[in-house]
Amino acid sequence: MKADNPLGQFRLFQKRSEHLEYSIAHYDEHWYIRTNFEDAQNFQLMRCPLLHAESEKWEKLIPHREDVFLEGIELFKEYLVLEERY
Repeated sequence: MKADNPLGQFRLFQKRSEHLEYSIAHYDEHWYIRTNFEDAQNFQLMRCPLLHAESEKWEKLIPHREDVFLEGIELFKEYLVLEERY
């Protein structure tokens, strides 16, 4: 829901799916998604357009890595900061 329209309609980001975990952050025209989608046990970073959040539209920015756990992300105007554990 947009902050300037508190009486507007909520939009579903992603339907619930067993074992799917994700957190989202918004920047510019995209959602950035830290997720275990597609069996990414240590999580991966994906993004999708604001108006097309269905998982079929997600694109990988940082793929799953067996030796690195992606704990979180922070978005800034010119930087993307990753919190990782090796």
